[in-house]
Amino acid sequence: MRRQLAIGVVIALAAMFAYAEFTRLAGAQTARIYFDTEAYLEIARQPLGVDHLFYAKPPIVPLIYRASSDPATLRAIQISIALVAWTCFGFALGLALRRWWLRAFAGLVTIAILLAAPRVGWTGALLSESIGDSLLALVIAGGLALVTRPRRTVAIATGVVGLAWIFTRDTNAITVLVGVATAAIVWRRWWRGAIALATIGCIAAIVTLWATRVPRPLPYQASWNPALTSRSAYPMIDNLLGRVLPDDPAWLAERGAPIDAMRRFIDPDKFVQRAADPESQTWFLANGTSTYLRWLVRHPIDRAVELATDWVAVLAAHHTASMPLGWVASDGDVLRRLTTNRWIVLALVLAAPIWLVWGRRDARMKLATALVVGGLVGTAAAYYGDAAERSRHCFGSSQQLIVGAILALLVWLDRPTPQ
Repeated sequence: MRRQLAIGVVIALAAMFAYAEFTRLAGAQTARIYFDTEAYLEIARQPLGVDHLFYAKPPIVPLIYRASSDPATLRAIQISIALVAWTCFGFALGLALRRWWLRAFAGLVTIAILLAAPRVGWTGALLSESIGDSLLALVIAGGLALVTRPRRTVAIATGVVGLAWIFTRDTNAITVLVGVATAAIVWRRWWRGAIALATIGCIAAIVTLWATRVPRPLPYQASWNPALTSRSAYPMIDNLLGRVLPDDPAWLAERGAPIDAMRRFIDPDKFVQRAADPESQTWFLANGTSTYLRWLVRHPIDRAVELATDWVAVLAAHHTASMPLGWVASDGDVLRRLTTNRWIVLALVLAAPIWLVWGRRDARMKLATALVVGGLVGTAAAYYGDAAERSRHCFGSSQQLIVGAILALLVWLDRPTPQ
């Protein structure tokens, strides 16, 4: 009884410290407005309806931003969501482990994840990163609860949060499809609730991917070619102008691309304008996506090597250039660097397959497997999905990969002792 009381006091003190420190660091930041922020705010001002599925940004962040037009209030909302989400994650992780010392270590790791400099910084950025990261934490918490103590109410809540997470960022749809496929392989027997969650998640993911190609112009896109206002068009223009054109212009010309005209509109903002070159836009609409996909598969080894050699930007970027005013880096703070140090992150990711194979019969490890594989493929999709701001676009899926690797380590340490 005394030991449990002492442990409870320590947990309460640690939670109070984490809450106070996170609130202090995040509260000192000034909410930062980016180019993409205007798109979220414009969507938030539109009437509620099915059109929200097809606008230039997925619907969840604009729906949350309908709460206020004040940047400071939106920053406070993101801070609150993050605190609630990672608190739920920490409790679910602790309850999923058997050994007391591991529960204490899991609490320390959760605090380190919460206080990591990029995570604190994104709460002050009016973009999708903070909300998407918080929803991911809630989804993982629900997954941990379901594989250890299945409950119908937990399954419903996890499903609702999971749907919100899918509609936060388009890359999440690919992550879900891969994660469900991985789960189908490692789990041979599914209970009905899990089948329902997987089915709903796959349907939502397919709807999300389809909706990226349906244009619904917004006021800020009034000067654009209407056919280029879908949210899949702009990133694809980035890819063609920023990747394919510099890499192999001769091959691109063989595909019928008007190279000289495209070089005059190397800036995507100029390329999408009504007054831009009609020949380039017509070619792009007819051949842009298929040409980029062919470029990706022409030299798959080169693409994999490029992704691997850029691992620091993908897995351990501190996103300094994107951080808001008042952001505090984690230099010299061991706790805040625990889950962002590039060598620790690299070791976790490289060692994860060993732990996953070793404990593959454990339900918790199967969840970790789905997180790691889905996060890995999602990171690759985010990296090659848009040539601009690669590290920012990879943040959500790479964090899923890292948290999945951490979960795999904790479950491996929690394995039964041989008799």
